[in-house]
Amino acid sequence: MAPLEPDATARSNILPISLFAGQVLLVVGLTTKVLVTARRAAKSLPPPATTRAQEPFRRRHAIVFSVLALLSLASVTVFAVTWRALSYLEWADLREYETPNSLWTGWYGTGETGLGSWYLGDWLSDKNLIVESDAVAVAKPEAFLYTTEHFAALLANSIFMGVEGHRRNISTLTIASFVVLGAVGSLAYSLSLFFVTILYTPVSIHRSESRRQDALFTPKPAVFYVPVLLSILGINALPRLLKQNEDVDFLRFGYIAIPLFLAFASDIIPASWGQHHASRASAHHSFAKAFYVLSLASFALHWKTFFFAFFVNTPQEHSAVYDFVVSLGNRSNSKPNRLLTGLSITATNLKRISTNPAMSVTTSDVLFTTISLLAWTFTRDLDVTTILDNSILSFLTSTKSEKHVSFDPKPRPPVDPLAEFLTPRRRGRPRKSTLTNGTSSSTPPSGGLRRSARRKTRTDFESDAESTYEPSSAEKHAIAQTETDGTPTEDPVGGGEATALAIMLAFVGGLGQMAASVLGAEVTGTNG
Repeated sequence: MAPLEPDATARSNILPISLFAGQVLLVVGLTTKVLVTARRAAKSLPPPATTRAQEPFRRRHAIVFSVLALLSLASVTVFAVTWRALSYLEWADLREYETPNSLWTGWYGTGETGLGSWYLGDWLSDKNLIVESDAVAVAKPEAFLYTTEHFAALLANSIFMGVEGHRRNISTLTIASFVVLGAVGSLAYSLSLFFVTILYTPVSIHRSESRRQDALFTPKPAVFYVPVLLSILGINALPRLLKQNEDVDFLRFGYIAIPLFLAFASDIIPASWGQHHASRASAHHSFAKAFYVLSLASFALHWKTFFFAFFVNTPQEHSAVYDFVVSLGNRSNSKPNRLLTGLSITATNLKRISTNPAMSVTTSDVLFTTISLLAWTFTRDLDVTTILDNSILSFLTSTKSEKHVSFDPKPRPPVDPLAEFLTPRRRGRPRKSTLTNGTSSSTPPSGGLRRSARRKTRTDFESDAESTYEPSSAEKHAIAQTETDGTPTEDPVGGGEATALAIMLAFVGGLGQMAASVLGAEVTGTNG
């Protein structure tokens, strides 16, 4: 029986084209949703946030992160398409199929009859790209190191987007778009676009009718670090599970489900799993423990993976009799340093790991995520102490400097900080009846009281009303539920110190460590 022609048994190309087009449409749709949100936020800025002193900073920083987003998306797209194209060409060569010279085999492509056809349906049925991607991710210790760095940064990014999205009243669909885009698309692309959105949402007003609108409600730290630790243990077991041909579909599902849970933890957990704080500063600082635990877990995973790669690349110590006899006639009996050789080979493999386009997708995303985080650290002028609080070096900030104050021998009544904040300060000299400590003198002057014949003007009455103004409980509650970023400033010295610290943390604990420290500093810092 004569063999059948490939065209007679070929599967349809509709399914692979639909899957590829679906991925493209997903990224385009999520990107459109994100850009529309950023544009609306830019147009709805309140007047205090659109002053001439703030607008140049915001516009300049938005341009920087927009360029980083485009570069990261372009690099990931190029490597992803190249990997699929090379996979098809390799499969077609093994099956001895003729490959067309272009995507279109019509009259301007390869002639009327064509010099071959695309068998995308057969290729997709023979090749499981998801399984191949998992195999490439753990094929070498260096590749797995980049995979774990990317996943740890994704966890920190998910917590950060969930907290800041809730804090700035960003819609649930938009936050989910950011998180999914970072998991299935490009993490650097999603993070850079989210930074642009933050720049144009500096002020948000909350309501306490629901947990979603309450700025003072936060989940307990265990809600975050329990799934974080389980995720780190799961990604650590991925090479062993793949080697034993175990089913890892639950890990693939968790790669998207866990980041979504971390982003929407405050909305889906029971009320008993959360806590209500007395101030915004306390609510902000409650996330420090979650980022600290993530920092510790990322640090441990980074060095475990690095030491395994170093152990694999370190040459074995030769002690055979033949090597000993040969070395007798050699004048230079100096043996190579195995430690330095292992480090050299590991560094070389880390540098050349991107020879596979499938791995280049992850490595390029890790690179641009690192650049984006460093740029945010510098432009945001993050506090060095806050960065340390969320890192493994938090013990360096545990010792607080003592403040030497002088106490008034007479007790003073407590002062409401909110009323003091709302009461405007008078210009010029203070009244003669006001002492240096701010209290009024109860001793009348030596002479008799003198009444002024001048009638009080309207301005005097308004001044007295302003000085004795007491905000209502509703106004106090509204101020407590208002999130602000403060006035943006540029301090090259302070930003340089924070950036240098972030680079050091990246070398010490990898991208996950740096992401947890930098994004944690943005969340737990009191900018407003």
